[in-house]
Amino acid sequence: MKKMLLTLLTILLLQALAAYQTVIQIDPNGWNNSRSGANEHVILTPGQPMLPFIPVGILLPFGEKYQDAVVTISASRLQASGVQIAIARMQLPVSQARADQDGEINGLDSSLLGNDKESRNTNRALPALDWEFLGTQYYRGNQIALFNIYPYKYNQSTKQVFVSSEVSITVNSAFNMEEAQYQANFYTPGSDTQKTLESLIINPETASSYQSAPSYRNVQPGNRLIDLTFPKKMIIITDNGRISWFSQYSTWRESMGVSNAIYSMEDILASYPGSDNAEKVRNFIIDAYQTWATSSEPLQYVILGGDDEIVPERGAYGQVGDTIDSRMPVDIYYSNLDGNWNANGNTIYGEQADNPDLIPEINIGRFPAETEPEFQNMFRKTRYYVEQNTFSNNIALFLGENLNMDPITWGGDYKDDVAQFLPAAYDLQTLYQREGTYNSSSVWNAINNGAGIMN
Repeated sequence: MKKMLLTLLTILLLQALAAYQTVIQIDPNGWNNSRSGANEHVILTPGQPMLPFIPVGILLPFGEKYQDAVVTISASRLQASGVQIAIARMQLPVSQARADQDGEINGLDSSLLGNDKESRNTNRALPALDWEFLGTQYYRGNQIALFNIYPYKYNQSTKQVFVSSEVSITVNSAFNMEEAQYQANFYTPGSDTQKTLESLIINPETASSYQSAPSYRNVQPGNRLIDLTFPKKMIIITDNGRISWFSQYSTWRESMGVSNAIYSMEDILASYPGSDNAEKVRNFIIDAYQTWATSSEPLQYVILGGDDEIVPERGAYGQVGDTIDSRMPVDIYYSNLDGNWNANGNTIYGEQADNPDLIPEINIGRFPAETEPEFQNMFRKTRYYVEQNTFSNNIALFLGENLNMDPITWGGDYKDDVAQFLPAAYDLQTLYQREGTYNSSSVWNAINNGAGIMN
């Protein structure tokens, strides 16, 4: 009897705890990110060599909560010698003094700059980390575990590059009813969701487990003073005094197959809870998104109709180096709908401790107009761009300066990385200081000649 109970308990534990395993083979030459058009993510942590790293997204099965992960990376082997890899330096506001070639700024300790002196004097391969777990994020109810893998190492003292040949990742997760209901309420089926999801993960086969999500839906109707009976692809939010401005825009979008409806700020603020007006607007968007998620027309677009005094912005935490802004205005607060962006309740939104949602569920846009002439001008330009197949629509203008002297850093190198994603139908024009074609008059003339895309 004891043996049978033990067997049953073992089976239940195995059912409760799921594991996903994968092995990733490493390109031994992938450390060389200087190739034109190379599509790599590069380490930018001050003091670390600017080597590529591998971001990995693993889709957890539906309803599973992340438990832990076991990551094993093979021993690194010498791949190249006599190599000079740039060391990342701390980013500084342009208003501050610039460093000289030795990294000194007005007598400040050069280590504050994250320059390469410490790395140069340390006879060891960096980065020290082999991998790190970044947490989980959600995309339309799909939960993704995020990792960074660091298979490439550089010893600046010996100028040697070391490479690991493979990495093995095992992710353990367990089913949780509350988690399943949360995911189900945000789950949006369809090819659009699947296409974006597959660009974020390495295991698209796990997506089939989410087909059971609708049976766990537990969406609680919001305040039905606002009628959400008929699903729309787009919602437009503005105040009562400006609804008439957007009526023509609404009709135009409808004629192009984008069903939409206009909702007033006054109704939203009177109907939805929130600690401030921005949270009330976000709660309304979440209500519309969840209500229509499994309908024939799930919500895809939100237009904020007016500047921030009409539809409020959310001020969020941002940091670059030692520069911190606790009120950086971000409209992605209205498109990235998971979580509450202020989990620790300290009124500073989007801190790392809040685990803010960084993957958007919907597309967000804003007409930052205060007056009707401003709005009409934006609408006119938008409509003209969409409806008129002008020659400049297919022109891409890429501009690149010299960004740094030590090490030499050409903006054109970064623009070349972006250019690989340009559709073949575009005519690419480049003005690069690297080639001696970048100067004020050439840039001025190129802009006046027209461009559909500028980078």
